[in-house]
Amino acid sequence: MENSKKIDSIIKFFHENSIKVNLDDFGTGYSSIAFLKKYDIDIIKIDKTFVDDVLDIQGRKYVKAIVDMAKALNKILVAEGVESKEQFEVLKELDIDIYQGYLFAKPLPKKEFEKFVKANLKI
Repeated sequence: MENSKKIDSIIKFFHENSIKVNLDDFGTGYSSIAFLKKYDIDIIKIDKTFVDDVLDIQGRKYVKAIVDMAKALNKILVAEGVESKEQFEVLKELDIDIYQGYLFAKPLPKKEFEKFVKANLKI
C-alpha cells in the first residue's frame, strides 16, 4: 500500500487486459473507503465479520450501508463467508451480486473443483 504509483500501474495493466480488481475484506484494515477513493477497484468483497452479523438488525444496517455505497459507486459486491440459508436470504434481499462460502462449497482441490463446477454449471 506504500507505493501508490506502482499500485496504479498494476491496476491499469489489469484493466487494459480485462482483469477485474477485487478489494478483499472490505471494512477492515487497508480495505477502506479511502482505498476505494484512491484506486480504480471493480469488486468489493464484504468481510466475513459483517456477513456473520447480518442476521442481527444492527449488523444488517452496516451491510446495507456497504451495499448502498457500492451500488452508488457502480461496484460489484461479493459477500464472503456465507454459511447459512438465513444469511443468504438476507444478503439476497440486500442485493448482493455474488456469494461465497461454505453454504455453497468448502475449498476444494483443483480436480474436485472442476467436477463441482461441471456438475453445477447451468447452461
